[in-house]
Amino acid sequence: MKRVVKEAVESRKRASVTAHRYLPSKEGQVEAARAWGVPVDRFPGVGDISPLYVDDVRKLGRTTNWPAKLPMRAVMFRELALGLGPDDQVFFYSPLCVGFSEKHARDVIEAVWDKDHMIYVHTLEALYRKGDDLAGFFDLHGKELKAAQMRDYRSKKPK
Repeated sequence: MKRVVKEAVESRKRASVTAHRYLPSKEGQVEAARAWGVPVDRFPGVGDISPLYVDDVRKLGRTTNWPAKLPMRAVMFRELALGLGPDDQVFFYSPLCVGFSEKHARDVIEAVWDKDHMIYVHTLEALYRKGDDLAGFFDLHGKELKAAQMRDYRSKKPK
């Protein structure tokens, strides 16, 4: 029992995974989070106690109220207050996985930073601390969003 608890205490990583047609597959995001070091179950056999927060919004239509549609992310924000220290980190697969619009992404980043956590973006291999310059992040975010919207548009066009 001590070994399991020790692993949980040493773990300072959490991951937010979102399934959506604009984003990489849920499975790919989970695999990347595991490879980065997010444990799947902190307490095996106890149930779904995990630092992996998964929302599935693949069937969701258009919305401007993303926070209301991502309940597990809201749980994660509440649980960030239970963090282990200022070096805690939250994994997102890509800039677009952080937020579906620039405003949404900024709100997510601020919510994580307000709890003194850092944000790790897998595709950029970048770790962002409170106060870091996010100009390059948002440049890539805008490009990812535009590319995802174009892929979606082209997939709906008659062939």
